[in-house]
Parts: sequence; C-alpha cells; structure tokens
Amino acid sequence: MNFYQFPPPNSGAAVRSLAALPPAFPTDAPGFVWCTLARSELAAQLNALQDLVRRYSPASLLQLHLSDLANAQHPSRYDYSSHYEMLIFRQLQHSCTAEAQQRDHSLSSLKTAPACFVLLDKLLITVYDDGTDWGGEFVARFMQDARLPHSPADLMLRLINALVDDYLNLRKVLGLRLQHWQGQLLRPNTPFAAWSALLAERAYFNDLASICEDQHDTMQEWLDGLLEQDADTQAETASLQRDVLLARSRDIIGHIQRVNQYVSKLETSIENAVQIHFSAQANRANSAMQVLTVIAAIFLPLNFVTGFFGMNFDDLPLIHHTAGVWLAILAMLLAAGSMAWFFWRKRYWTQHEEV
Repeated sequence: MNFYQFPPPNSGAAVRSLAALPPAFPTDAPGFVWCTLARSELAAQLNALQDLVRRYSPASLLQLHLSDLANAQHPSRYDYSSHYEMLIFRQLQHSCTAEAQQRDHSLSSLKTAPACFVLLDKLLITVYDDGTDWGGEFVARFMQDARLPHSPADLMLRLINALVDDYLNLRKVLGLRLQHWQGQLLRPNTPFAAWSALLAERAYFNDLASICEDQHDTMQEWLDGLLEQDADTQAETASLQRDVLLARSRDIIGHIQRVNQYVSKLETSIENAVQIHFSAQANRANSAMQVLTVIAAIFLPLNFVTGFFGMNFDDLPLIHHTAGVWLAILAMLLAAGSMAWFFWRKRYWTQHEEV
C-alpha cells in the first residue's frame, strides 16, 4: 500500500510520497491523498484500508464493494454509497500488449484486468492488478507536469484516460490483424483452411467490443451522476472544477466510442473479406467450368466423326477409299479449328485478371 499527497494546483509544491497512513484532511483544506494497493495485498491490508477510509468518511467500505475490489474478473461498473463512489474499469495488461505485437500481432494474448477506484472528497483509492503498479509511473508524470489534478475525481479521470489510451494504441495491432486475415483469405489459387482460427479471432473482437460497451456504460453513469449535481448552489471555483470533470468525462467517453467504432469497422471488414473470398472461389470455379465447356465443345464434332466412321457397316462413305482416313482427319481439324476460332471471337479464351 502506497500513499501520495497531492498539493493544490499552482501552489508550487510537489507530490509527496508518504510512508504511513496520512492524517485526515479537513473538508475545507486544499490537497488530497492518493492510495494505491495491489489486489493481492487487499486481504492483508483490509483493516488498514478500512481505517484509512474511516479517517475521511463517517463509514467504512461496504462488504459488497470489498468483494468487488477483490474480484479479478469483475466487469466495468459504477456504484456509490452515501459517502463514496466506486468505479471499476477494465484495463489492458501492458505485458500482453507487447507480447501481442511480437507474436504475429495475435489478439489471443490480450488480457484485461479490473482497475478499481474508490472516490471520496479528499481521498482516492485505486486497487490495481498485480504487476501494474501505477504509483511510480504516474507520480513521475505529475512531477514533470505543473498541471496537477485539483481533486481525487480529476486524478481518477486522468488515470482512466491513460487506460483508454492503451485501447486506442491497439488500433495498430488490430489493423495488422485485418491485413493478415485479408491476405490469408484472398491468396490466389490457395484454399483457406484456418476457419477455426478466424472464428477465434472474431471472438476476440467481440470480447473487446463488449469490454468497450461496459466501459462506455460505466462512464456514462458516472457522467449522469455528475450532471445531477446542482451547479447553481456551488461556488465559482467548484463550478469550474465540475466543468473540468464534465469535459474530461465526455472526452473519455468519446475515446471509448472511437475504439468501439474501430472494432466494429474491423469486424465488418473481415466479414467483407470472407464474402470476397467466397466470390473469388466461385469465380475460379466458373473459370474452370468455362475452360472445360470450351474443351468439350471443341471435341464434340471430333467425337461425332470418330463415332460415325467407327460404326460396323461396309457401305460407309470413304471407308474403302485410300485417302479416306486423311479426309476424316482433315474434317476433324477443320471442325476443331472452327470451334476454337468461334470461341476466340467470343472472347472465351480471354485471360481474366487473378483475384
């Protein structure tokens, strides 16, 4: 469990790392505290976490919400109580993203984990997946940026925005996957047999779209709750801070919609590639049937001549003539040549561009 104390913006002070449980801030005091906690540490640090929450609110965390924080498979969700708000947001695991870019850009290694936020007036608690410690990364970013968050809600939205950016960065991987499957489906004169892998890839796309939909619903519920606050009774500074939160929330929702729309476009593109694949297969089959039909049509008069002179009769024309066989061959060549010239005039021999 790590603690970071954020000073008020434009105060000139820096973010400080605290070694122990911080004292509770008065309601009207500037600044706030950020507490980061790994999910594997939650059971051991439960009492300390509840003690921390009681320093900043009249009541501790509900048992139902504690179960949600400990659930590593929890979907994105927004919930609240009388004294705090809780938001769960599915995040991409960075190691899986890097592995996906090394393993032929496969989406099979992409995994997500819930990032949990407990929001109070002067305290933000984040429960992250093991191996994804945000504290050092984001504090170093804030130390280089003079625009410090003005409230725990502002910090939470900045963290969520960084998580959504990871999904936006997936567009390169998703685009390469589309190119891969288009190349496999549209290879000329090569049958496509990886249907199980393609269906699994579409399942990954559907899972990613479902995650984005849950994230969108979660942020929309948070935004609706923020809009329900009465801005007329707030001070000018508080109203400005509320407008900043509204703008950040809408920006995050817009980014989530961009990811969802991009995934939908890729699914449509893969479906179009499958349809083009079947059309190309049908076109190749039609071309083969056309060649076979032309060949059969050319050999039809030849079969007629050989069948006619192959009958067991003594009075067939030219059968006793010394030049009869040559005349029959000449007739067959003329018939075959005439048929070939006819099909060439009809452009049946024209080579089509390979799909």
